[in-house]
Amino acid sequence: MKIGICANPDRWSIIADAGYDYVEGNFSKIATASDEEFEEMKRILDTAGIKMEATNGFFSSKLFSIYSKEDFEAVKERVRAYCEIGFSRGAFLGQKVAVIGSSGARNIREGYTKEEAEEQFCEVLRVCGEVGAKYGIVVTVEALNPKETNFIHTYADGLDIIKK
Repeated sequence: MKIGICANPDRWSIIADAGYDYVEGNFSKIATASDEEFEEMKRILDTAGIKMEATNGFFSSKLFSIYSKEDFEAVKERVRAYCEIGFSRGAFLGQKVAVIGSSGARNIREGYTKEEAEEQFCEVLRVCGEVGAKYGIVVTVEALNPKETNFIHTYADGLDIIKK
């Protein structure tokens, strides 16, 4: 069994020194990093001798709201471009799994029914899954407690979304 821990790049060397097998990075920070920041991430991992096998923080609510009544096709294309950058970089760092918790970005917004939100969230997940597969990365959904989000609270909720 492998043991990993969630952390920002400034902690990756410490994690490797502590004997962990991998780190779990923040996807949105990797996808939006400047080229220089990404090069520093690669340098840290290379020096530490550890891989970043998983990511959390997939969508920053500051960057994304998954839902749009005006032009959802544009949202999906924005997600696709974001995933291309993030997954290509993640694969280079050793990423195998992307966890989509992203409570703020996936909250069902006022004016949406649960059915509308599910439909759009599933479409976004399809895009993420297609791009992730291209890079050999599995995309999964994290159940979060009701204090964090108003959508997908149990493993059964997550499984229902994944099946759709």
